[in-house]
Amino acid sequence: QRFVRELGLPAISTSQTAAHVFVAAATGKSVHHAFRVGDDELHMTEVVVRAGSRLVGATVGSLEGDHHVRVVCHRTGGKLALKPDPAAALTVDDTLILLGADADLRELEARLR
Repeated sequence: QRFVRELGLPAISTSQTAAHVFVAAATGKSVHHAFRVGDDELHMTEVVVRAGSRLVGATVGSLEGDHHVRVVCHRTGGKLALKPDPAAALTVDDTLILLGADADLRELEARLR
């Protein structure tokens, strides 16, 4: 609390944020980071577009709009886009880093099965 009071910055408990990652990993999710923004808990996870996936041919923008997630990073054809073009089409073997609420990420994961 002294840290917060003197510097005006919020203190973030690494054990609190790490606990969510361990639970997610234990359940088979690929979570890179979990954190809180106010009362909201957000997760960052990796998704690889597989052959036959419903994501093949979708765009970054449609993925974000339809599933309430943010595409933070898009690797396609050996190139990495840290600010992905919403019109970029997803292809087999693309890797996405997604940011969103756990429920939204789980829903997306279920739809991809």
